[in-house]
Amino acid sequence: MHPRIMRLTYALAVLAVVAAPVEGGALLTDANASLSGSKLFSGTNILGQTLKANVEYAVYAPGMFGTSAALGLPAAVDPSSGTEYVYAYEIFNNIGGQLRVTALSVNVQGLVISALTNITHAPGTPELGLAPSSWNFVLDPGGDPTNAKWSFNSPNLLNTGLHSDILLFTSPFGPTMLNAAMTGGSASNASGSLPSPVVPEPSTLVLSGLGVAGLAAAGYRRRRKV
Repeated sequence: MHPRIMRLTYALAVLAVVAAPVEGGALLTDANASLSGSKLFSGTNILGQTLKANVEYAVYAPGMFGTSAALGLPAAVDPSSGTEYVYAYEIFNNIGGQLRVTALSVNVQGLVISALTNITHAPGTPELGLAPSSWNFVLDPGGDPTNAKWSFNSPNLLNTGLHSDILLFTSPFGPTMLNAAMTGGSASNASGSLPSPVVPEPSTLVLSGLGVAGLAAAGYRRRRKV
């Protein structure tokens, strides 16, 4: 092969590796997850610069996150010790954008925080990735949580081509899809929807309680007949 062609082929191969998308983490294919998927967040600031990043997500039923082989059996990372649902997210800032990601915020309106509920991240999983600089539940004036938020500030800069580690929080309740927001450098923002807990209506809780009581009564009657 001609030396120039060889050099061009090598350069194209290197460029392909550098430009190759890095999304496609363990959350999307984890057999332990009861719900998984991916959402593109895209926005443009007043300078015409774009923020484009994928958020891959997975929801784990109680006890399933800590036994995930895909995530390296991260039982120690689950703040609820396997008693609550785990909501996990991973940000991939690589979809042709120009701006770094500065924060991801997931709506948790109506979330009742139990004594075991917490927000954190999982740096020890095989996903590795950039750890957030801070993470917390954003509270309204009454002290109720409105959002789960992870921020990436200096020196933890989530620039294009990078991905976060696993961001997570726990809840006693199962998932629905709620609003989420992503902010980027130079005053850019993007919105979408991600899984988040849904608190059952009081009437649903009452019906569930009545159902359990009815089953218990039926079992008692059968035992009496025996």
